[in-house]
Amino acid sequence: MTSVDLSSIILNDEPVKRLYPGWEAVQRYKVTPDFDVVFFKESETGKEACWWLNNKGIYLASHTFALNIEDQKKLLGHFSLLLEPIQRSLHSPIVESLTEEAQELRAFLLTMPYTVLFEIILIWGTHNISRLLTFTPDQFVRAEVIMDQNQSVYVSPEQINHLLATPYSAKDSTATTSPFSGLPIMGKLKLSCSEGTFVRFTDTSYKAVFYLFWHRHPVNKDLPPDSALEPIFYYPKRDLIIGENPISGLVPLWLIMLFLIHHNEIKQSESEIATDLDNIKFGHISEDWDIFENAELPPSEEPIPEGNKLPFSPLPNWQESASPFSSTISINESKKI
Repeated sequence: MTSVDLSSIILNDEPVKRLYPGWEAVQRYKVTPDFDVVFFKESETGKEACWWLNNKGIYLASHTFALNIEDQKKLLGHFSLLLEPIQRSLHSPIVESLTEEAQELRAFLLTMPYTVLFEIILIWGTHNISRLLTFTPDQFVRAEVIMDQNQSVYVSPEQINHLLATPYSAKDSTATTSPFSGLPIMGKLKLSCSEGTFVRFTDTSYKAVFYLFWHRHPVNKDLPPDSALEPIFYYPKRDLIIGENPISGLVPLWLIMLFLIHHNEIKQSESEIATDLDNIKFGHISEDWDIFENAELPPSEEPIPEGNKLPFSPLPNWQESASPFSSTISINESKKI
């Protein structure tokens, strides 16, 4: 992390001289040997932004989405040693241990502002969860999707309806019926963030891991999920989501973010019945996405290079702190119901 000398940033073959009123270049980070990122904040609104630079300080893009494909792959390649086992852990009954090098990458990423961190997660999802299948319950029962190719497991409409009728519980444990075996099972891991609450379930007879996600109130994020809300079902092994919520496609990214931030706690407590990680304020992407899509002005008065029309991060309200949350772990002695 270094202080920001605007004149060291080259945009349209010229050093940057000034920013729009109210914008401040907070820090410049060397993310990899090939890429730097400049983190901006607007004082009045709290909006945050990123500029991605090459190692010579030349402006490349205002968002990782706007980097060319080769640069995206190069950036992700640097963190694949960390993000690959994190993603595999989503669907593995046993959370993978991280190598010493991966732990160092993780510790480094968690020093980044959340805007920077999630921009990396966003393009990771674009490149690695490209075949995400998203269905409403009615669409799914008509699609005849095979849940497990090796075992040819089909799920009946009754099983899906019963699963999505699982009520949210503020208590440590949540019970539901497995869509694989049809047997009742207890959630082993509970993770809460600013967008909602995940509960992780493992059907040991099929070695299948799935999640239910309850979204928080769309306006007042301080309220817990409504127990009357229907959850979203996520089965990472098949990149499958079933639910009516329009934010369904973001569920895998939030979960990767949680596993990245809390890998060590999750690994340590994976044999326990419930882990409750509360108040993780890593962003409000659903309510800010319109800002991202409709944005017109970058934090600089310099013209935007053609092909880079994403002037600031889609997550302008993220906190700069790497860990603005408190965590509690609670254990239920019962392993099965």
